[in-house]
Amino acid sequence: MREVLLAGSCKALENVRKPAKFLRSVNLIVVNLLDVHYLLASLVWGSVGTGYCIYAKRQQSIIPFVAGVLMIAASFLISSALLMSVACIALMFIVYYLVRRGY
Repeated sequence: MREVLLAGSCKALENVRKPAKFLRSVNLIVVNLLDVHYLLASLVWGSVGTGYCIYAKRQQSIIPFVAGVLMIAASFLISSALLMSVACIALMFIVYYLVRRGY
């Protein structure tokens, strides 16, 4: 199993000449959480999830609330902007379908 190393979180890598090659040799994956695309997608989908939670509270509906919480969680847990967007758009379609069906 591979371990995840957050970029900029390891002081031991400062003395390594080729950090990418060193990280591959010790079986680590580098995740840069300060990527512009990740931050923008996280901001957008976290905001949409918060909107779903507010809407669900006012309508007293559980399905949009659960989807909102899942969108907020996805914005924190999924480290790829593309996968985060796909997951959140899928959640939006699921909510739309379930609300149209009367749940």
